[in-house]
Amino acid sequence: AVRQSLAEKIAEMNPVAIPEGLVQEQVRFMVKDAKKKDGQKDDHVHDENCSHDHEHEPAISPEDEAKHRPSAIKILLEEILISQLAEDLKIEVSEDDLNKEVASFMSLFGGAGNVEQIKREWKKNGSIDRLRARMQREKTLDTILDKIKLKEEMIDRE
Repeated sequence: AVRQSLAEKIAEMNPVAIPEGLVQEQVRFMVKDAKKKDGQKDDHVHDENCSHDHEHEPAISPEDEAKHRPSAIKILLEEILISQLAEDLKIEVSEDDLNKEVASFMSLFGGAGNVEQIKREWKKNGSIDRLRARMQREKTLDTILDKIKLKEEMIDRE
């Protein structure tokens, strides 16, 4: 919760223009993800010569756009700023850190398997990159938390 509050505060204090293409891509991802979670299929139309060997962009309704756009901008802004901070602070995720995290995941599921084999499988579907990005984000926010002083203030309910 503290990391998320810090990420939100960083974004609030550092407004940056996000390219519209990135915003649209994030909104599309969020719409597709929401439909997948709801068990819906993407609506699309083909002509008679079309095969299904291709990806479809989900149709984005004005309602979907309005619903997801603020969150998409917030997510992208945080991602861009924290990524830049990680670069500025030279924060990286080592192979040893990654191996420990994968081993930790494996232990949650009974500990079966080889860390390198799991990493290879996760690399194929992009999971290892998402794991590395999450770890770098957490390390960056933890580093910043270590450098700042939080001030707790008592306030009257009125």
